[in-house]
Amino acid sequence: MQDLKSEKAVLCCEPVVWNDSNIRLTPVLINSEPYFVAVEVCKLLDLSNPTDRLKSLDDDEKLIYPIDRAGQQRLVNLVNESGFYHLIFCLASHRPPLSANG
Repeated sequence: MQDLKSEKAVLCCEPVVWNDSNIRLTPVLINSEPYFVAVEVCKLLDLSNPTDRLKSLDDDEKLIYPIDRAGQQRLVNLVNESGFYHLIFCLASHRPPLSANG
């Protein structure tokens, strides 16, 4: 897992609410690359146990980074765009296949 504590994270925008789900997604820009808070991604995708889900990601798809949350600096698991897609495909692979008859 990458550890970029010496770099400065910049919130690229305010957290956004995903559609009508009331689930917020916080984008973070680190070295011009977008990352997302792993817990929020897993909640959005309805994936349980984010810590276990992160184990399926490659080291270049995730990192632990200090960001301001609830007024305090906290170490947070982040996933980059590739990691986000990896979690989506992980979700899809655990869903039952669609029948040919619809």
